[in-house]
Amino acid sequence: MNTPAAGTCKKGFFSRQDYLAPLPLPTGQKPSDGMRIIWRKNDVFMDISNYSIGSGIMMLWPLVIIYCSLAYMMNDVIVLMMGAVVTGLPGLMLIYSLFRPTPLPIRFNRQRREACFLKRSGEYWIVPWESVVAAATQFSSTSQGGKITHGMLVVSLENPDPNATKDNQHFTMAFGCGGGEAAMALWECIRCYMEIGPDAVEDQTFQ
Repeated sequence: MNTPAAGTCKKGFFSRQDYLAPLPLPTGQKPSDGMRIIWRKNDVFMDISNYSIGSGIMMLWPLVIIYCSLAYMMNDVIVLMMGAVVTGLPGLMLIYSLFRPTPLPIRFNRQRREACFLKRSGEYWIVPWESVVAAATQFSSTSQGGKITHGMLVVSLENPDPNATKDNQHFTMAFGCGGGEAAMALWECIRCYMEIGPDAVEDQTFQ
């Protein structure tokens, strides 16, 4: 998988991608687990996952309020319909996720400087920390209510097995955090843990 080097920024007309790794690059942001992606953390390993029902509701609820308020103030049913389209699909995905098995996390082992991805079949990948790919993506859209910005942090691992089938070569986990500084703050949680230690990442809801 050919990926741009850390520090590379690709800008489009309504989009932007900031590549943060490999190799892991400090972003200048303070580590902040605003999306509660960290499940467990100790001196040896840290588990992260994008499964957070509370975060999904936290992302959808403000959009619902914004579109409902705009529709009421402008007395325009089209704005309400547009809000239903924007929030409807993520809402259905959130409901669907409640009936699926909890996804397994990625484990970052700071002693071995590795990332491990485990499948439910029992298969697992062990990837060197220096080869983990991370990017903060951001894109904008314009509506009657003004400019709306969406984005996420994308963390990707490549299967180290050279004989892996085409559909088993890459694994990507995305965190819908709004992009930009929020995505970089999430990435700093992972980077600071691996590069500095567990005390560099503030405890919030760890067990």
